[in-house]
Amino acid sequence: MQKSFIIFVILLFITSKPLLAQDGKIFTSIIEALKTPKDVTYLDLDNQKITTFPKEILTFSNLKILFLDKNKIKNIPREIKLLKKLEHLSLSSNALDSLPDTIVELTNLKTINISYNNINSLPREFNKLQKLESFEAYYNEFTSLPNSLCLLKNLKKIDLENNKIILIDSSISNLNKIESIKLSYNKIKEIPMSIGKLKTLTFLGIENNNLSLLPDSICYLENLKELFLSNNNIKKLPKEIGKLKKLEYIRIGSNNLNKFPESFKELHNLKILSIIDNNISDISDYIKKLKNLNSLKIYKNPYSILEKVKIKFNTPSNCDILW
Repeated sequence: MQKSFIIFVILLFITSKPLLAQDGKIFTSIIEALKTPKDVTYLDLDNQKITTFPKEILTFSNLKILFLDKNKIKNIPREIKLLKKLEHLSLSSNALDSLPDTIVELTNLKTINISYNNINSLPREFNKLQKLESFEAYYNEFTSLPNSLCLLKNLKKIDLENNKIILIDSSISNLNKIESIKLSYNKIKEIPMSIGKLKTLTFLGIENNNLSLLPDSICYLENLKELFLSNNNIKKLPKEIGKLKKLEYIRIGSNNLNKFPESFKELHNLKILSIIDNNISDISDYIKKLKNLNSLKIYKNPYSILEKVKIKFNTPSNCDILW
């Protein structure tokens, strides 16, 4: 068992870095890379105790992929703009408190990861990075979802978990290609009505925030498959939640729900339902039509012994129930 787990972790690490080495060799040493600077398209300098951004990197004019994670870099030079072909930039787990304004000149960037730093804002005109598809900045100091992100027409993924975000601007509706939004572990009090315009969204995670109400427009997220809202103060679900026909996974534990809306019965594709630690006593009647349900987590709810029998009777035979 332990051996299998180790193999899994190794594979996970390998695949966590995108399969980007198709263009050539992966260089892991500046010294080695300087021997053939024109051939350097992929440079991985993760976890090498680097304290200052190596200026030699700027000579690699064909560089497309740069990893500098898990170092101690405090500043990125303005000259990074020279890396015109750069497509993937990862600077997570350093000591950065800002990005240079010239980063907006890297107009071929497709992904950027600045997680585990101390950054609280983005450079002006960050929206010039119109090819950007993935923005990861979890564990930073952002207090709002940057408006400039909402102007990136090709953005598919936002991960701003574990920041200090209070506000989501209504301009989020501009993200007409967005597929995944991760905003858990922030201080968000309200989701704007405009979120209902995100027709390509498949994952929405806003757990461990200060939500008390969900906008009715969330029911218009016609491609949503996963909805994570645990550890808030939500008292009820929108009446038309049954419109989320593609929804497969709901996690809404540790809220203040006491019942489901009638349309909940229409979530026929639902496979996983977690409602732990709420005040729901009537569960069985709502799940009897959820024929694809294979995991039900309902402990810490005030259901009766009779209700427990009904739940068991109404769930599919292959459904794993955690009482």
